[in-house]
Amino acid sequence: MKSTIYRHVIPFLTLFIIIAPVTIASEPLVEKIINDSQRQQLCGEFVAGSGIYKKFVFGDKNSVTIHASGLEFSTTYFILENIVFIKTDKGSLKLLIESPTLLTGKDTWTKGNSYSRENAPKKSCLPYGLSSSEQAEMTHQICQMAAIALQKKGKAI
Repeated sequence: MKSTIYRHVIPFLTLFIIIAPVTIASEPLVEKIINDSQRQQLCGEFVAGSGIYKKFVFGDKNSVTIHASGLEFSTTYFILENIVFIKTDKGSLKLLIESPTLLTGKDTWTKGNSYSRENAPKKSCLPYGLSSSEQAEMTHQICQMAAIALQKKGKAI
């Protein structure tokens, strides 16, 4: 009887102890990211004088088009406090919001570069994350970027 309890209860408790803090801790963070992204949306063209990433064009629903080394690709971004996280295939680019018209690089690829808003948008950009499907998409994006960061550190398969 005692071995049956250990065989069934202990693995469940161990799994609960590992998963529960992650689940409990991650939910408010996702809500904060969604709120920050709705409150501090970027809009317009931000251009740097040098670097690999020359221009970021922020548009509707947290979309961004990146101009890098003669190439152009579109992706999404979110904001947590005053840091912009731009999704890439290998993780994220990080930009610090200095003001509504100035961003500075915070990651390996953008550090040392300042991006100033050159062209104000002709119309305001539509916000992201208002509907439940948009919030679900943002939650998925955040989880994917967290998994990529863990893989880079060798902490996930």
